[in-house]
Amino acid sequence: MIKNQQIWMALYNGFTKQFIAFDDNQNQFGQSYFDSNENIASFSSNTQSLTFELNTYLSSSVDWVAFQGVVIAYDPSKVQCPFSGQSIEFTNVENTLIVPISSDFGIKQSDTFCQWGFSTYFGQYLKIVIKNLVLNENVIFELQQSGKTLKRFDQNITDTKVYYFTSDAGSFTLYYNDTNDASVGTGFSALISDTNVPSVVTTEECPSFMDENGLKINNLDYELGYKPNQVNTILKQCDYSITFLENEEILVDVNIFHIEKNIDTLNLIFGGDSYTLNKSFKYTLTPAANNSLISFIADSSVQQAGFEVTLKSLECTCPFEEIVIPCESQTVVFPLVENISKEQSCSDNGYQFLLNPKIREGLDYFNIYSNGNLYET
Repeated sequence: MIKNQQIWMALYNGFTKQFIAFDDNQNQFGQSYFDSNENIASFSSNTQSLTFELNTYLSSSVDWVAFQGVVIAYDPSKVQCPFSGQSIEFTNVENTLIVPISSDFGIKQSDTFCQWGFSTYFGQYLKIVIKNLVLNENVIFELQQSGKTLKRFDQNITDTKVYYFTSDAGSFTLYYNDTNDASVGTGFSALISDTNVPSVVTTEECPSFMDENGLKINNLDYELGYKPNQVNTILKQCDYSITFLENEEILVDVNIFHIEKNIDTLNLIFGGDSYTLNKSFKYTLTPAANNSLISFIADSSVQQAGFEVTLKSLECTCPFEEIVIPCESQTVVFPLVENISKEQSCSDNGYQFLLNPKIREGLDYFNIYSNGNLYET
C-alpha cells in the first residue's frame, strides 16, 4: 500500500454477532453486533493495516450471520469522504454494485466538501438509501443532474429512507458541503446503487409448507438471499392468500425477519388496509378477514436472508358435554361447557362460581344462564 494511506472498512448489509478490527498500533474498533437495518458499521485505521475478526457462531437466537462490505485505501490529506471525487458507473445489469458513502471516515473534520459522480444505463434508476442525516443551516446536501438541482436533502433523517431518480436526463452529481467546526455533530451515511425501470410489479405465490407448529410462509435463502425483482420491473412481489375453515381463527406470527428496512416490505393486507409485519407485531384474524394477503415486495438491489411467517389455526369450538359437580367439592371447568349441574343428592344451596376468564378484549365473551335465565355476562 502507498505510504501515508490508511484503510477504511464499511459493513453495509447483513447481520453479525461481535466483531473486532485493529491496526498496527492496536487501535481497536468493534461492536457487540452489526445489523444493517440499523446503520452502516464503518471504521478507519490509523496506520497502513487493518485486521478484522468476526464471531460467526450461530445460536437459537441468531439464525443467520452474513455481511456485505467494502474496504478501500485513502490518503487523509487528500480526501475527506469515502469515494469522494470519483465517477462511479453502474454498468452491471444485475444491479449488484452497492457503494457506501458518508460525510467522513469515522472522525468528523471541519469545513467538509465532498462530491460524487454517478451514471447508469439509460432507463435505469439511481437508488439513494440514506441511513441517517443530521443537518443545520451550515450544511448543503443536494443531488444534481446535468448541472441542475434535482433534490436538496433539507430534513434530518433518523430512520432509513429511500429515493429513486430516473437517469433519462443524464448523469448525477451528489454534493455535500459542511462549513461547521468538527465539534458540531452534523453528517450522514448512505448507500448508492441502481435499480431497474418501474413498469409492472411481477407477482407470484410465496413458498409455503406445513410443520408441527402450523403453516410456514417464507422466502428464505441463507446463502444467496431472497430473489430480487425481474429484469423489466422495479419491484418483485410474492403474495399468499389466507383462507379460513369453519369456526377457525388464525394467529399470524413473524418468526424470522431479515429484509432491507423501509425499502423491501412485508405486510398483511385486507379490505384495502395494510398492516406492517415484523417480529414486533402479532395478529389474530377472525373469519371476517378471509382472503387476506401476506404480501412481500422487493426491489432489485440489496437482499438479505428473507422472512418466515407462521399461520397457526385456532379452532373456535366448545365441548358439548355436561359437567356434574360432586357435593362438598369443586371442579375446574376449562374451556366452558354447555351444561353444569350438581349431583342430585346435594343440598339446594346452589353454586358458587369463581371466574378467571382468559379472553381477548373486543373479540370474545361468555354468558352464564341459571335454569335458562341470563344470570351473568
